[in-house]
Amino acid sequence: MILFFISRHILMQIHGTLNVVEQSETELINEKNMLIRSMAHDIRTPLAGLQSYAEIIKMENKKGAIPTEHIDVIFNKICEIKGLTDQLFDYSLACNEEALELDAPCNMESAIGDYLSEMAFILRENSFSLDIEKLIWKDFKITVNSNFLGRIFNNITNNICKYADSKAPVCVSSIYRSKDAGIEITNHIADKSSLFNTTGMGIRNITIMMKQMNGRAIVSHNNTEFRITLWFSRA
Repeated sequence: MILFFISRHILMQIHGTLNVVEQSETELINEKNMLIRSMAHDIRTPLAGLQSYAEIIKMENKKGAIPTEHIDVIFNKICEIKGLTDQLFDYSLACNEEALELDAPCNMESAIGDYLSEMAFILRENSFSLDIEKLIWKDFKITVNSNFLGRIFNNITNNICKYADSKAPVCVSSIYRSKDAGIEITNHIADKSSLFNTTGMGIRNITIMMKQMNGRAIVSHNNTEFRITLWFSRA
């Protein structure tokens, strides 16, 4: 009997220690994500000032004292750094250990339609055409987090603008199954070597965010085509 109580006491101590360790690990993860978020924010502030300064130089460079291509290089590098800080910020949000609050269930068109319209507008502004013949809206309810969904489509739009061939249409279609539904976006790749120059953080962020919303992101590509499908569970 004494051995039983001793063993039970030891097991309770071990259980308590494991809980403390688990709590400490969660706190460390949250602290790490907060640090990443703070770093991304701290970089963004001077970067915004630098971008404004570059825009002023571009507007005031009427006499061509500075070659236009040099200013364009500055702009491109600023945009590149901004893209990386945005991805860091998204990563810190996606990896947060706290439970994600989802919006109330609504039809796919209501949940996703505005984000697709915004994506279409930006792509057309960048000389892309869209094929939405297979995009069909049905009475299918899903639950999403609007903040995450906005970041996901912003990421997809930026990737298309960077790596897609504007001569070929970007195809957007919908897929419906009994327990989930998907939005599939396909584009032709402008330069296949560009796939090896990306960090892949944007795609990882999309995958994590979709998982947080009880969905999935499936990515596939070959030398000529890139496809991402966002799967949403039925609410």
